[in-house]
Amino acid sequence: MVFIQFISGAVEGGIIGGSFFYILVLLVGWNYFALQESSARQATVGKQAMNIIVADLKGNRISFEQATRRFVGKILAAIPFFASFLPILFTEKKAGSP
Repeated sequence: MVFIQFISGAVEGGIIGGSFFYILVLLVGWNYFALQESSARQATVGKQAMNIIVADLKGNRISFEQATRRFVGKILAAIPFFASFLPILFTEKKAGSP
């Protein structure tokens, strides 16, 4: 609880701001997913609750490197969704649709 109060106070107070905050969130997310999915339990807490495991095609536990690739793939998969905002940069009215 003290840690959460420290983080919320740091964000509100401006200590954590800009790109540092986003890099921190990215690193924490990467470590959480990659470490949990490559662990002996083969799942994050949410996947464990749903009895889902992360395995390779042979049913074996994945490596940390494979889990990292999965994490990067999740981020790259989101890019097409955000691509719909690109026309805003190039249109005269700065609108997403003509």
